[in-house]
Amino acid sequence: MNSFISSQDIGILLESAPEIHDRHSKIVSLPRSNRKVTILTKKGEMGGNVESRSTSTPQKFQKKEPSILVKNKNHIPRQNIPPLTEPIEPTEPTEPVSKSKNTSTAPLTYLQVLIEQAIPGPFLSHNDDFEELLVQFPENLKNDLISLRHLWSRVVEIILDLGRVSYLLITREASHGLQKYELSNIMVDHELLDTICLNIGEFSALDNRAGISGTLHRISRKLSRSGSTIGLTIRIGRAIDGLHALLKHELNSGKSILLVGRPGSGKTTLIRDCAKYLGDSKRVEVVDTSNEIAGDGDIPHSAIGQSRRMMVSNRHNQHMVMLETVQNHNPETLIIDEIGSAHEVSAARDVSQRGVQLIATVHGTTLSDVTNSPVLVKLLGDIHTVILSGKETEERKCLSKSTRERMGTSCFDVLVEIHKPGCLVVVSDTDVAVDNLLKKRPYDVELRVLKEDGTVEVVPTISSSTW
Repeated sequence: MNSFISSQDIGILLESAPEIHDRHSKIVSLPRSNRKVTILTKKGEMGGNVESRSTSTPQKFQKKEPSILVKNKNHIPRQNIPPLTEPIEPTEPTEPVSKSKNTSTAPLTYLQVLIEQAIPGPFLSHNDDFEELLVQFPENLKNDLISLRHLWSRVVEIILDLGRVSYLLITREASHGLQKYELSNIMVDHELLDTICLNIGEFSALDNRAGISGTLHRISRKLSRSGSTIGLTIRIGRAIDGLHALLKHELNSGKSILLVGRPGSGKTTLIRDCAKYLGDSKRVEVVDTSNEIAGDGDIPHSAIGQSRRMMVSNRHNQHMVMLETVQNHNPETLIIDEIGSAHEVSAARDVSQRGVQLIATVHGTTLSDVTNSPVLVKLLGDIHTVILSGKETEERKCLSKSTRERMGTSCFDVLVEIHKPGCLVVVSDTDVAVDNLLKKRPYDVELRVLKEDGTVEVVPTISSSTW
């Protein structure tokens, strides 16, 4: 008669004979008389074939001895094992490590929190050209703008789209971002758009932009396929005195500065006040791409002070105007708005090698955005891929034999990230920052916030590696 062994013996048997341990196997019986183990292995799906396999029982199963039951002294009886549903007592939480502002290895999220919490200004413009802009609008729209005069200091753009209600884009109070504010329930039609375009005057055929003579406002239009105007974007330009205080040390030292920021972040407003500040003590030339810095008209706006202006008749020829300005007018400082093309980058590199202080703006958010741009990266010395030998890979402790390195010296000594008007992140040594960024190491930066009374709040040096 066949006898059965305990479940503990079966577990030891499977450990000693792994060749018969299958997740689809089912042990039926273990006859002791023949010292054989019979195993039924299921194949296929339910109701499939069943086959029989046998193997010799290990020597220790020939006779059941008490020693087998006490072989594992750490064995816990099943009835003493606590159920899985019983809650586990939580351990005492460890105290979080405090993030000091003075450490140079502060996490990146700390920098982002500082930027979000920074509240610059508010800043008031002493010359907003409000009356000059009102003249361009019909009576119904003009009355709406007059009723919202108290919001004018926060207005960024006026949007007019065909078939929709016109609205303002204004800055949020004590927070980052823009919000919409509808002007009236009057729908924008062709008559309204044509009236405004007629009052403004001629638009450039190259970029569909126009300005109001003697003001800093910029009007851009949208055209249909047939050439009719279907939308207007009126960018409000204003002069704010005192913004140069954020970069006063760098401006006086003669260092070249690259301003990086999103559209509407305040790049042009900042560079305009820098031109006014430097114009009192240096020979400053402003290459005005679309008359945004010095306003529309032949006479420069008073917002740039004593600085001189070079107008650009064709946007595609801006690089030629940059070189012409240096060759013919001998500036100590050259200010350029919106460098974007490969020709303009090449001209900027040429100007930087002639001993001229260069102040320019580009579109982006951080230093990494510039290094990732195949065109703009040349402003920072350009980057190429280098193949390392096995010995160099071990010495540098690199994970791969290919690495990215900076090829030359940057055109700009300082890089400034404009996250919102009056709030800057200043990278004081561009070359070191680029090298550390390529090696995925932190680099030193400085957060500067301009307050309403004109003082600059400087956060102790912190660091950032990537966004």
